[in-house]
Amino acid sequence: MPETVRLSFTSGNNNPYTTDVGSPKQVVINLHQPEGVPDAQMTNIITAVGATVEPDPVPCLNDDDFNYRYLKFIRRGGGTTKIPVRTSNQVIAVATAVRAIFDGIGGAHTVVCIELVGEHFPNAIDSFQLRPAPVTFARIAPLNPPAGEGKSSIYWTGVMSTYQTDASDPAGAVVNAPMRILTNQVGNRATTFAEIDDCVDAPNVIEGVSCGTGNNRRTRRYKVDFGTIDGGGNEGTQSISVPVSSTDPADILDCGANLAQNQAVICMCYEGESYSKVIDLLP
Repeated sequence: MPETVRLSFTSGNNNPYTTDVGSPKQVVINLHQPEGVPDAQMTNIITAVGATVEPDPVPCLNDDDFNYRYLKFIRRGGGTTKIPVRTSNQVIAVATAVRAIFDGIGGAHTVVCIELVGEHFPNAIDSFQLRPAPVTFARIAPLNPPAGEGKSSIYWTGVMSTYQTDASDPAGAVVNAPMRILTNQVGNRATTFAEIDDCVDAPNVIEGVSCGTGNNRRTRRYKVDFGTIDGGGNEGTQSISVPVSSTDPADILDCGANLAQNQAVICMCYEGESYSKVIDLLP
């Protein structure tokens, strides 16, 4: 087996990468064979992740509007291997299988840490087609605290008690996930962003608690940049990060589409769930 193997996840090979919103994507990567890992074990890894080996270069095949989700395996000897996860419901299965292969080799290849890094769409409005019809831009008042709060900014904090995680087996297990969203009123979401309610499943948010500051999970979310204008006519921009509680592709799209209809929104990016301690979740 060559030192570097070209792997693909494509519709042509009937194994496309599937995004969090359910759309197929073409992904081609170069996977380096770590020194000391036998060819047979590399073949097992390729099989475990559902990839196809491409013998020749495949120019222009990658979809370049996003970064794919992947698992990062850190081994005892300091080596790191990044493995794409073809669908969001395969995180634990792929992590378990690949870890077993490395641990079977042992020594410096024993896995000591596994991290899930979520997919990233820098231009979700276009990539997800969140605005099928044009929206007339109109600035809104900045999200500043009410008079007398004595703070430069305030946040709607709490715990989403119905958050569905990708880092579980089966995927979609419900966990408590903290949230912290910029707002302009105490103890509630911004008055000008009612769209947030459906994204976080507002009726099931436990407000005012955080469950501690340490959290291995970064929830899937939209980052929304919007235009502002204050009472003095001063224009500016602000950003708001909106978590999405559901793993259902339709719900993720609905959240994004509703946010995109806000006339102040300029651009949006989407980030899939990340989790820094996947190894602790494995059987």
